[in-house]
Amino acid sequence: MIEKKICEYTGKTVSVYEKVREERIVEKRIVNNYTFYRDRSKIEKHTKYKENKNRWQQKPKEKEYLYYICDYCKDEIKILDKKYEMSGGIVEFPRTLTKKDSIKLVLCNKCLKPVLGEFENIKI
Repeated sequence: MIEKKICEYTGKTVSVYEKVREERIVEKRIVNNYTFYRDRSKIEKHTKYKENKNRWQQKPKEKEYLYYICDYCKDEIKILDKKYEMSGGIVEFPRTLTKKDSIKLVLCNKCLKPVLGEFENIKI
């Protein structure tokens, strides 16, 4: 029988082998892809569309909501009118923290602390 545990980073149930592999990947996710995040021109807003129940009718797609994708855990962050009710957003890390140029990231509230830890553990 395969032993299953809940992953700390994603909250999903995974086998022990997958958990070890996932922790290695997640270990320095932002720091290893620093140039990608620094060089991207703008942060993308994605659109979620309502499903068309009847596939025979050709209706135009209706927008359900806009969302960002978290750079750390890849979860959806809905863009709401009231910004204080959102589960995350765009965060700008200054040059003093990253030890390089400033960088803008999209993060959920739960991912902010691990990403800060990544940047604090960088050796000059």
